[in-house]
Amino acid sequence: MALPLVQTGDVSIERWTSKVPLEGHRILLLGATGSGKSSFIEALAGSHNLLGISGSTLASVTQDVQAFKVVNVQAKQYDNDVWPVFIIDTPGQEMLKRSEDHFGQLQNVIWKDEVKRGAVMVKFQNTQASALEILIGAQVWDSIFSSVFNPNGKTELPPLVLTELMGRIQNARHERQVILRDRFQLLTLPDPGCDLDSTLIQLLKDVDGRLTNYIHQLVVFGSPVPNVPDPESIMYQHLFSITLSWQQFIHANKFALTQSPSLSPARRAVLKKSLRASIDNFISAYVTLNTVGNPPSNVQPFAPTVKLGMLDQIKLTTLMQAKRLQLQRKAL
Repeated sequence: MALPLVQTGDVSIERWTSKVPLEGHRILLLGATGSGKSSFIEALAGSHNLLGISGSTLASVTQDVQAFKVVNVQAKQYDNDVWPVFIIDTPGQEMLKRSEDHFGQLQNVIWKDEVKRGAVMVKFQNTQASALEILIGAQVWDSIFSSVFNPNGKTELPPLVLTELMGRIQNARHERQVILRDRFQLLTLPDPGCDLDSTLIQLLKDVDGRLTNYIHQLVVFGSPVPNVPDPESIMYQHLFSITLSWQQFIHANKFALTQSPSLSPARRAVLKKSLRASIDNFISAYVTLNTVGNPPSNVQPFAPTVKLGMLDQIKLTTLMQAKRLQLQRKAL
């Protein structure tokens, strides 16, 4: 049975910054970068209500997940109750760049069985009328949610999602290696002229955060997937690499500080600041690594080669105890 969407007046769009209510009908927009997801929302808003969330190039404008409420459109439930409708805009996927190929693959491969059962696919014409026609004509079928998004199902979508996710992990790892190389090179310069190290540290933390998120999604994906290493093992190795990198930065910073005759006072101050940041990040990474569980059988346990000062040792012990206590409380 389908859940119809009903228009009750002039349609517009409102940004939604609060938590989307449980009794709200959510429509998640997924698609390639530049495929028109944000343009679809702006078209619904109408020409008088510019949201500024879409662009005219294939570069992704949407960087974070954003929620929008569709004004004067409601979703009728099985019990005749009505729910507000929310559209969730997402960052562009890199999986399929060409919209024509994307549409054809969706229609003829991914959603083939659903189309046979009566589902209809239409192209968005970049107008409010077209957006309304798509939105009001949308029908949500329970069978889609029980089969298409099942990682163990026989549809084509799970492998494509997994391929996209593994691609993001690979790209983020490459980005991380570039940042690591640049930062190590920066530490060897006697006077780079500006404090680029803080910028590189932030970039490294950002990419590590994205990598952790991607790998967590891989863990949540579910059952083991053919030709893909165990997600738990990937997560541990990732955290191992983060901890090792910060340890290497500590050693590199200390070595750079030993070059005292050639260092200016300003450069020495920058290196000391960098060393402090590296120690703090190492402690944080080491705590996380040692609270995710035992290392996989094919991975050697991390062996610290950094000698921390007394205050840093106390900090490490305190954070470790707090983290383990937090995990114990979550397990209750």
